[in-house]
Amino acid sequence: METAEALSRGKDWEKTARRALVFARAGNWDLEGAEGHEITGRSLDAVRARLLRDHGWKGSTANRYQAAFCGLWRRLGGEVRGRCSWEPESRRELVPSPEEVERLLSCNPPGLDAEIVGETKDALRMLQGTGLRRGEVLGLTLQDVVKTAECLVVTLQNTKTGVNRQVPVPRALEALVLRKLSEALQREIGPGGARRPRGQEKLFRVPPSTLSRVWRALREEAGLPEQIVPHTLRHARITELAEKGVPVPTVAALVGHSSWKTTQRYYHASMARLMEAANA
Repeated sequence: METAEALSRGKDWEKTARRALVFARAGNWDLEGAEGHEITGRSLDAVRARLLRDHGWKGSTANRYQAAFCGLWRRLGGEVRGRCSWEPESRRELVPSPEEVERLLSCNPPGLDAEIVGETKDALRMLQGTGLRRGEVLGLTLQDVVKTAECLVVTLQNTKTGVNRQVPVPRALEALVLRKLSEALQREIGPGGARRPRGQEKLFRVPPSTLSRVWRALREEAGLPEQIVPHTLRHARITELAEKGVPVPTVAALVGHSSWKTTQRYYHASMARLMEAANA
């Protein structure tokens, strides 16, 4: 599960995850069951006030713990309804447009290794085109991809819901995935034979910390706001599918939502945008 994964990503991630777990316990919320569930800003404020009043926390400390909890809750598929009293509007994630994503991916920030930037862009294009979670993309190995008569299919293992699922690769990404398969196979065989158990070589050699670092450089070079983060590529893809009229159950299966309620939020947002455009 991603909470456990977060605790293994280094000191910064460990600190954030532990803060989130402390705040979750204070509110009796189960992080592992976040997907498809909603928490109101008012209930978050109530827990924050109790920590200030009964436990002597400073406001800045409570803010950090609440921010860590909200971030992880949303990352795990939960929703925070309503704005928390302390949360500034600028902290909210923004969903980039296709044009903004292309502008970002066309950038070449100075001072970064070109190979690392290229590997990161490949992973980001996979995120953009599939709507998969970052951990799912970065965890893909040779054995997870199968070529059928119709298309390439990836099997996603140990996903957030605990259930493996198979997802077809969009035709627009087939050339990218085939290239990554070829590169991974060459690394696995190597000059001295297989370095890992057969099929275990990863397609994308990008640690999460490196992806985040390169993303920040690309975003700054493209002049995009800091609220646009890698995870918003997933939101952008789901929104795109919703606006194209793909049925809710189909989208939920593609992106791994365990509850249709989570997927339906994107349809409500898409309809609101369409109505706004129609009435413009």
